[in-house]
Amino acid sequence: QLREKEQYELMEQVIRTTLHGFKVDQVNIYDLNNTISYSTDTDLIGRRNAGGTHYMSALKGERVTKLDQQGSFTQLLIGIPSESRIVTYSPLRAEKPLSRFPGPVLGVVEIVQDLSDEYEAIYHFQVQVILTCTAVMVVLFLFLLVVVRRGERIIERRALERLRLEEQLSKAKHLSSLGEMT
Repeated sequence: QLREKEQYELMEQVIRTTLHGFKVDQVNIYDLNNTISYSTDTDLIGRRNAGGTHYMSALKGERVTKLDQQGSFTQLLIGIPSESRIVTYSPLRAEKPLSRFPGPVLGVVEIVQDLSDEYEAIYHFQVQVILTCTAVMVVLFLFLLVVVRRGERIIERRALERLRLEEQLSKAKHLSSLGEMT
């Protein structure tokens, strides 16, 4: 029925108003024969066997979400791929009013969202957190270094004072022993 222009335009309007405000790149609706019946990319309509294993899982009633990341090896290694997309396959069911039980699966909805900006924002936030933690650790290290050096100077001064007092005591003992002799 989506091949009729009126039905297609109605579906287009429903999907566009539903997804308004969400960062959704593409929506595909598959029929039970793994053929794209509706797509926000009109070139894909009518394409067969495009759903793959995730389509089959959704046909069984399961929701499947996968994360596709593309980029060079280095980009993927450090966690900032050039493109990150989340693709969700969900069963499209006929709902019965006031029923607890889900209706039969009529097809599969595939929703594709681009998360590249979010991944980049998360990466920059992680860098900020790491830099802030490093700065705090450096400040704490310098503070502890100052405290330890000050403590060392105090201990050294007390040790010198103790040695000086021991020398005075030794001299006093020596003088007292000389005084007893005479």
